[in-house]
Amino acid sequence: MSRVTVIGSLTTGPSAETLARVPEATHLLAIEADRLGDLEPATIRQFFAGRLLYRLRSQIEGGAGDNDPRARERRLLWAAERYDLVALEAARDLRPRVLAAIPRERRVIMWCGTVTEEVPLQARAEQALAESAALHVVTPQVTTPVQALEVISFLRRFGRRHVAAWAEGEAGEWTRVVAPHLGARVVWGVAVADPETREPVATREPMLQRLILDYGLPELPTVERLHGLVGNGAESSLLPRIHNAAYRALGVPALYVPFPIAGFGGFWRHLVNGSALEHAAMPLAALTVYAPFKEAGLAVAGSAHRLAQRGDAANILVRDRMGTWRAGATTPGAVVAALDQLHIDVEGLSTVVIGCGGSGRTLAAELQSRGAVVTLANRTVDRGQRAARRQRLPFMALDELDIETFRLVVTAIPRTDAPVIEAGRLTDDTTVVDLVHGGSTPTEWVRMARSRELQVIDGETVLLLEACAQIRAMTGYDLTVEQLREQLDGMAA
Repeated sequence: MSRVTVIGSLTTGPSAETLARVPEATHLLAIEADRLGDLEPATIRQFFAGRLLYRLRSQIEGGAGDNDPRARERRLLWAAERYDLVALEAARDLRPRVLAAIPRERRVIMWCGTVTEEVPLQARAEQALAESAALHVVTPQVTTPVQALEVISFLRRFGRRHVAAWAEGEAGEWTRVVAPHLGARVVWGVAVADPETREPVATREPMLQRLILDYGLPELPTVERLHGLVGNGAESSLLPRIHNAAYRALGVPALYVPFPIAGFGGFWRHLVNGSALEHAAMPLAALTVYAPFKEAGLAVAGSAHRLAQRGDAANILVRDRMGTWRAGATTPGAVVAALDQLHIDVEGLSTVVIGCGGSGRTLAAELQSRGAVVTLANRTVDRGQRAARRQRLPFMALDELDIETFRLVVTAIPRTDAPVIEAGRLTDDTTVVDLVHGGSTPTEWVRMARSRELQVIDGETVLLLEACAQIRAMTGYDLTVEQLREQLDGMAA
């Protein structure tokens, strides 16, 4: 199995405590001098055994460092005497004195910026590739996954051990982990979060620890196809971590990546039906679909499961051997499985599903088919009434809901700071199901329901059950929730 070089950007003060939190898998630590100043590396070397890279990101390229060529030259020459490697900006640092002071094997030549149709990425990168270096890094800034495709095309032509490229920004994060499979074995992220916010500090890179956990770095398994997640929250979902851990354990040659998108049509046209990923030998073969694209996901499918059809929404798309995309809905099965584990028979059970999006509609349809007496509720009355008419179910506005009359209460709405209803109004024999997952703590709604000692199925439980169903549909392998939890607990340890 191949391995990547893991590079971590240090953007916060290099105390012993900070350096102790640098992920163990980090091979190279990039000292962001525009944020930290010109640090003597001797102190850092006491706590970090890998190589050190000096990086002075200019204001023009998104940093806080000098733009003035002479000021930059002085600082770079200073770093050349002390650091293992020195990053040079292709547009302003390739001056004779700098190149003479830093031999090829200690240079990292970088280009960061935007590309246009008039000046494509290849043309932008020519200046960086003109001088020899240990590593060339080309990172265009993008706002959509479609724009990031140019990086894939660039790597197909130039990708090799000393040329790395990926797209900066949340929409291009997927290229950061796909790129090593197309050339240079390098992955770069923020080494340590800000101690107060736990977020990256003034940088475009994602957290290195999350990349390591989500993608199993520094190991680089064989990848023959991509699976992905599209929709709101894709960039922060746990699904990449869950799927990729399962694929590694099962030996599945696939990589699961997030695609935060603003529109489904362009994504489908360029990434799914376009040729760039096919030509890179990494075709898209399966997708999980988040709101607000579940109806669009159903519309592009060649065939659909009855629940997806009934709820007019799909949250999973899988391409079969004939190339046909098949749509499904995994939320209903996950919730029913969780209810079965609690020995809750839904037949005749008075049930309300709060939220009339794709997940709420498909779940309501499944519960009704199993004999539950289902009512739909929604904050937006017009939308809720339309959904109820399509589902042929009764509807109640949320502020008029007699919640104490229901024995099964399902919330299928986005995460909110406050519960949508008061848990105190629920009867003691009520079961609560919350579809919201993500975040480091349970939702306020779940916390309040548990404080009442009600039976609760939280979003994490539903997510893991859904992941089992998705992995089965995408790979043919059966895994249990317990096996997924063991894999996740092993990574956390």
